[in-house]
Amino acid sequence: MSEYDTESTPDSQFPSEIVYKIVTFTCSDIVYERTYIYPSWREVYDLNEKPKKGLSRCSLVCRHWAMTVRVELFSRLILRSAEDLDMLFMFMNSSAAAGRPISHLIRRIHIELDNKPQRPWLHHLHKLSKCIVDLPGAPFHVQYELRIIGSTTTALQAIHMLPSHSLPRSHPHMHPRIDVLYLEGLHFHQASDLFRLICGFRGMVYCGMKCVTLLTPPTPPLSNTTIAASRYKFAQSPGFQAWADKCGNNMASTQLALSLAMLPASRRLIFDNDTWDIVCQAVLSYTPGNHLCAGVKTHSGSELCIRTLHSRSGQQDTSVFITDICISDSILWGARPAELTSLTACFVDIDWELFQTTLLRLSPTPSLVIKSSCEDIVRWLVHAIMEGSILGPMLKAGKLELVWRDIRPSLRRVYILAPRAEYSIDGSMVVLNFVEHFELLLRKTDPPKYGEPESYLRTLLQKQGNENQSVGEVINPC
Repeated sequence: MSEYDTESTPDSQFPSEIVYKIVTFTCSDIVYERTYIYPSWREVYDLNEKPKKGLSRCSLVCRHWAMTVRVELFSRLILRSAEDLDMLFMFMNSSAAAGRPISHLIRRIHIELDNKPQRPWLHHLHKLSKCIVDLPGAPFHVQYELRIIGSTTTALQAIHMLPSHSLPRSHPHMHPRIDVLYLEGLHFHQASDLFRLICGFRGMVYCGMKCVTLLTPPTPPLSNTTIAASRYKFAQSPGFQAWADKCGNNMASTQLALSLAMLPASRRLIFDNDTWDIVCQAVLSYTPGNHLCAGVKTHSGSELCIRTLHSRSGQQDTSVFITDICISDSILWGARPAELTSLTACFVDIDWELFQTTLLRLSPTPSLVIKSSCEDIVRWLVHAIMEGSILGPMLKAGKLELVWRDIRPSLRRVYILAPRAEYSIDGSMVVLNFVEHFELLLRKTDPPKYGEPESYLRTLLQKQGNENQSVGEVINPC
């Protein structure tokens, strides 16, 4: 052993904070978090397993590295068989392991079941759950994710739900609660069989379906499919997402119907069938045939969004999110269908007149709120609206709002289409039209880039003074 090795240790070479940052950077959660934007599951699992293999080698260097690496190695676990669960119990019961107990480190447990035959083992998860949840003062809720791939019959038998080849009429009690459910490559006779499978997973926050085929796919009207699913009494939490990707006949209407059927009844039945049909038609009107997936998302106490995605990118305010219908939460809770007064939409490159016609069918006519943080898009919209080339009836009826969403906290939302925007400068009042109002907002947002707002107001004041003088000269020629 060299002199350096005898006199130096990793403790003396690297502070513990540096070692921790190296480990956390190596096993980053960035890829995992993006699955909630678009569910590319196989890529996520493969990419997340590679850093762990490198981390396990780091843990063999010395006790110092082993204690630091354990936090990342056991924070997220993937269980694919009974052998995986047995090995996890062996690690947890080992008294020779260094550092904090493994049961204190687990945050997410992924359960992946495919069409390979294996002995039932999910009924042993309650033992794992008790080891984690019963810890005094546990600061977090351990999230369980269940992913079922392949043959429906084989997958259901693998999770010990079926004694035979038929679908169950009721779901057995599963402990712990499944928070996230992925279904990929499963085959069902009709949509009701799929709903019956999902309805037993109470308290889900995410349900993703990919390449799920139906022998008899749901057909329009969409409201009939969503309302019919209410008898299964899904019990999702207020914050919930459901996505359908390449499901059924791969038509947008089918995937949207499957996603909407996952909604809790309290958020779905508040609207009558006509309202649901019009909202869904507005979404489908701008969905191309080569779309990727359709879904619905609710937030805790804020809004409900119906979307069709056309790209893996999660960037908003681009042509990717052509359809994004948001219904305010105040409408969803305790309101009657006739009290629907506002639909918020964020669109780019769409047929505005078609969308306007769709909204005018609602009674009473809802307000159209257009939100964007893209300067070029908002500038084009302001010019087009002021010239009357688009959305004239909505503006005339007082049902149109254009919201500038700046990324800075100091100017989060500003309504551009003010009935009368007046500003005072040098003791004089300046009246701004829509375009001038938006240009002033840009200068307030970023003066170094666009110029000082006071200078812009003085320019407008001088311009209006010259216009008034010209009008006076025409009326009173000398």
